[in-house]
Parts: sequence; structure tokens; C-alpha cells
Amino acid sequence: MLYDVIVTRPFDKVFTYSSINEQLKIGQVVLVPFGKSIITGVVWDHFETNNKKNYINLVGTLSSSNWNGKNNIEFVINDISVNNI
Repeated sequence: MLYDVIVTRPFDKVFTYSSINEQLKIGQVVLVPFGKSIITGVVWDHFETNNKKNYINLVGTLSSSNWNGKNNIEFVINDISVNNI
């Protein structure tokens, strides 16, 4: 399964990652490799693909009762706009 992930970095696009072992939900907080770092992101969308392109694997997920779906996406969008990213 492939997942579009939004990150709190100065980009106006999502980044696509793969995850073989997990079924992630939209809005779930995930850890993703980004350059030489591991950063936090939020699942924006998910889809399956039949193409042969290789995607970078997600590192893991974060779980907390304080984080849920739509609120996570709004948090990241607000963080980007507040910090003028």
C-alpha cells in the first residue's frame, strides 16, 4: 500500500511512501525518512499501485490518544501557516 504523507517542511506537496506491514488511516501520525533525517508526518491519502516504481518505506507510526485523523492534518497545516513555511 502507498501513502501520501504531509510533513511540516516548506513544500506545497505531499510525499509518497510505502508500507507493506501496516494498514494506516488517513490522519495517522507516522515517522518517515526525509533526506538524512527521520521526521514526523501525517497520512494524507492512501492508494494501491501496479507500477514497478520503488518507494521509500515508512519508518513507523506514533500512537497517542491526543492525536486523531482530521485534527492531525489541521495541526500540520496550521503549523505550516503559522511558521510561514
